[in-house]
Amino acid sequence: MIVAIIVYMTIAIDFDGTITEEDKIKGVIQVEPIRKDFIEYLPKIAELGHNLVILTARYKPEHIENAKTRLEEIDYLKYFTDITNKKVFADFYFDDKSTIINWKLLYETLKENPEHIAKSYTKKLLEVI
Repeated sequence: MIVAIIVYMTIAIDFDGTITEEDKIKGVIQVEPIRKDFIEYLPKIAELGHNLVILTARYKPEHIENAKTRLEEIDYLKYFTDITNKKVFADFYFDDKSTIINWKLLYETLKENPEHIAKSYTKKLLEVI
């Protein structure tokens, strides 16, 4: 019997400046383009099995709906379990205000060394026969 440890985390992802290109006018909700590296790497990150949540500073319901609509247009809303402006528990917060946004590096780290991203995470044992 071989036992492997699989790490599943809740990852809270900011919308403006993280999923979209950086907002040019601070404090104004704009229609910024969706980042190309987000489009390329989010499906790969989702395949790893992590719980993905959008945590946005957008506070008006119509702004949150706009974010949902933008993701639905590219069929990416399906990768997220929630989109909210309320603080949620997460093992890791991916936000342009706290880190350099590099979706490729995030994917590679989650794939190879997820325990390096967060100190608290959920481990599930998988028995491989």
